[in-house]
Amino acid sequence: MKHIGSLVMLLLVALAAPAWTAQPTDEEISAAKAQMEHLASEALTETVGVVNESGGFYPYAMVMREDKTVSVIAYNGDPDLRPTAEDFVQSLYWQVAAVLNKERAFQVAVLLKPHRLKGEEGGTVPGIWALVDHRDHDPWVMFLPFVDVGNGKFKLGDIMYLPSTDQLFLQKHVTSEDDDAE
Repeated sequence: MKHIGSLVMLLLVALAAPAWTAQPTDEEISAAKAQMEHLASEALTETVGVVNESGGFYPYAMVMREDKTVSVIAYNGDPDLRPTAEDFVQSLYWQVAAVLNKERAFQVAVLLKPHRLKGEEGGTVPGIWALVDHRDHDPWVMFLPFVDVGNGKFKLGDIMYLPSTDQLFLQKHVTSEDDDAE
């Protein structure tokens, strides 16, 4: 009987072992951050191009694999049945999270949506909101404002960065305590 209890405990430890992963090194965190910045820059550049051509955009995500190949996840249904951007971004978030957590080859993701921030003078500022996440780094949110310069024209403002508790990768290696300092 004594051995059965030890055997059960050994089996539980063996089953739990895959969940115990080593924390990434500082070099891995720096590489993760560089990958996040690269994909975010690419996504923002693409989105600004779409906005310049069409005057707006619909939420979508870009995801990058270990081999640096990038894929886009976007609405692909009937355009006449397309939900509002606010409604779609919720389902897009969960769709992207499911894809990322199903396939371990994905390392970085950026989810983008049109957004309006409340301005200092009571109005709103339109722009691009992006959730940027990596399997080995804490996520952050970026907001690229479109600053009104009059006559219906806008210029790009300064990007704002904020830490985020929203994660696209539901299985992470790091916590905010492990984040490298700026």
